[in-house]
Amino acid sequence: MIKIFIENLKFKTVIGILEKERKTEQQVVLDIEISYDPKEGFVDYALVCEISKNLLRSEKFELVEEAVISLAAELKERFDQISSIEISLKKIEILRDCVVGATYSKTY
Repeated sequence: MIKIFIENLKFKTVIGILEKERKTEQQVVLDIEISYDPKEGFVDYALVCEISKNLLRSEKFELVEEAVISLAAELKERFDQISSIEISLKKIEILRDCVVGATYSKTY
């Protein structure tokens, strides 16, 4: 079993339920850890980054919880060889004194 990871993937997107969050992009940070058997195929981490940014930018999720669940499903669909995944999505600008977000883990 191999684990690949992506740490601190930073980009701007619309995410949140507050009125100002729906109108203005905010900086988010994404961390992904994927386990898979390399005998079943290769997981391209650059493509994982591209898929992740495209999905989160296009869907404009209201909840980070929905975003991480949807992203996990999309990545599993694109890379069937994934045996487990953990995704953390953090909103780093919405509150002045802390970082907020959600983590989702799934074993297939």
